[in-house]
Amino acid sequence: MTPRYLVIPKAIAACTVLLLAHALTANVVTAGNAMTVTTQSGESFGGDFAGIGDDSMLIIVDGAERAIPFSELQSLTPDDVASETGPAFRVTLVDGSRIAAQDISLDESGVVIEPRRQRTIRADLRKVKAIRFRASATTTDAQWLGLLEKESRGDVMVIRRPGDKLDPTSGIVEAIADAKVTFNLDGDTVAAPMDKLEGVIFGSTASVSDDAEIRIVDVYGSQWSVQSLSPSEPGQPLKLTLSSGLQHELPLGQIASMKLSSGMMMLATEKPAAASMTTYIETNVDAGLIDAFLGPAASGDADLAINGGGKIEYRVAEGFETISGTVVRSNKTKIASGVTVRVTLDGKTVWEESLTDTEPRGFEIPIASARRVAIEVDCQDDGDLGDMVTILRPRLLK
Repeated sequence: MTPRYLVIPKAIAACTVLLLAHALTANVVTAGNAMTVTTQSGESFGGDFAGIGDDSMLIIVDGAERAIPFSELQSLTPDDVASETGPAFRVTLVDGSRIAAQDISLDESGVVIEPRRQRTIRADLRKVKAIRFRASATTTDAQWLGLLEKESRGDVMVIRRPGDKLDPTSGIVEAIADAKVTFNLDGDTVAAPMDKLEGVIFGSTASVSDDAEIRIVDVYGSQWSVQSLSPSEPGQPLKLTLSSGLQHELPLGQIASMKLSSGMMMLATEKPAAASMTTYIETNVDAGLIDAFLGPAASGDADLAINGGGKIEYRVAEGFETISGTVVRSNKTKIASGVTVRVTLDGKTVWEESLTDTEPRGFEIPIASARRVAIEVDCQDDGDLGDMVTILRPRLLK
């Protein structure tokens, strides 16, 4: 008689369960989490993300789990990055994070940020530097980035005027809701439609930091400045503690890149590869003497001062990816002529702004494979009177 049930010895049953559990775990580890890992020593290899340990990242390499200490990691990039269109709103935190959000609100309890397909973030207003309601554009980026560096006693509502002109107005942002900004202007409250604004900048917050230990970019364009990663299991979202102290979770499938090597080089503290000064009117004065007295020089701890006709150039060390800074004409001299500031990479102009007033203009430029970066001030053809320009916090970022 054929038995209706097959009796399996306990030892064999236990082994079968373990093998099945291992197979299921392996599927979780390897499914859709293929990564390219680069270490600080320059080693690069492929593997599958297998979670976060206390002080290391776990990667499956050739079927074996490998724990790589964070201190030895340089970058991690998914092999298959989804192409997504991010929402237009951008929230800049004081820790340097820039969050792409599909909805934003503000009341007395703080700022509510809703990233796409991620958990809602609730932040104290002191952790938020600015909210931009429009997408980045070459016609307005320099003005917007310049306003972020400009000191203000109160909040700033930035109105978008015809001709892509940004008009900052000081006051107090009281609320953001229903596509409107409630703004107190000299005691009068107005409800400004978002579609008439470029954004708002909060005056009571500190300047934006760029020195995060870990930087993560997601597929929607958010840039997360991360202080630490908490332990997580395979297939689970990354648990982030931002440099501002905020907690967030980021699904693995939304990671576009991760940089684990902090790095910021303030150009004002570095020795330039070259610096020169060409006066508008030719003289018989020794060129070395002109460079010493009128050439580009550090101004304070972080800025550069460049007169019209001046140029300063720096070598770009391996690993740096962006040059950032803000330019503004000196208010110590009367503006009597036009002046143009250029940023060049390996001799090619990548950014140029003509300054006709004392409003700041900012730049954030990818370096790509360039090995030299230069900043020059052109006094144009109308003389160099009043052509002193200050470059605020010019820096290279990894």
